[in-house]
Amino acid sequence: MHLSTCYVVGMRDGRVSEQLQENYNPAGDSKFDAEREVEALRETIRNVEERSEGPEPTKRFGARRLDAACNEAAAPAGQLDGV
Repeated sequence: MHLSTCYVVGMRDGRVSEQLQENYNPAGDSKFDAEREVEALRETIRNVEERSEGPEPTKRFGARRLDAACNEAAAPAGQLDGV
């Protein structure tokens, strides 16, 4: 990831050169691996998508839809908190 400084140079006019640092992280952690972080995030997304399409969420949300259809007050706004 690269965070450009083009919007934070104050009142300075003209071109401002930037030096990209490979595997940069604000904490300066030498063990940080940007590619590993990206792959871990992709894996998390895959896992969440798989879990969301499984039988348990479908069953739970389906039951809540039926409850709400039968009784408008049965599905308050906070019902899905933490799910």
